Parts: sequence; structure tokens; C-alpha cells
Amino acid sequence: MTLAWDDPGDAAITGYAILYGIPEVRPGLAVLVPDTGSAAASYTVRGLAPGTTYEFAVAALGPGGQSEPSGTVSVTTTTGTGTGTPPVTPPPPQPPRVCR
Repeated sequence: MTLAWDDPGDAAITGYAILYGIPEVRPGLAVLVPDTGSAAASYTVRGLAPGTTYEFAVAALGPGGQSEPSGTVSVTTTTGTGTGTPPVTPPPPQPPRVCR
């Protein structure tokens, strides 16, 4: 699945952190990708389990640290045979980082 968001047009952005959660398993979001390594306003997530609801958010990264996460978007994958890739298992939630 490809996540896409509005490009804020900030030249200082060096990448994005991708956050996710599976509400049926554990409330809250955890870090899926700590740094995409690109200022591109999209990211393809692989290995999602079929028939599962996920929540995603992104946070911009730059010289000043990490921004506050975006609002979340909820998506449910379709059921089917999948790609043969094992499903993503959420890691334990991480404490929020504060940037000043």
C-alpha cells in the first residue's frame, strides 16, 4: 500500500518517520520506519496482513528533529491470498520525542 501526504514545501525536510498501529491488537502508534531517507511525500508499506485495519501517521524529519505526527488515517486491507510476505507485527509503543 502506498501512503501519500501533502508536501509541506519545506526544503529543510530530510525524511519522514512512518508511524502505525493495529487498533485491534494494541492502541496507539509505534514507529514502523524511523526515517524514509527522502523528502518525497509518499512511502510504500509492504507486508500488511489481509483483512486487517491499520492506522498510519507521518512526522517530518529535519535539522530541528522530528515534528509532531500528522493526524492518523485508518485503512483496512482487503482479504485475499496476499503476497506471501509475513504480516507486520507492531512493536511496543515508543515514548514521544519532543523537538524544540
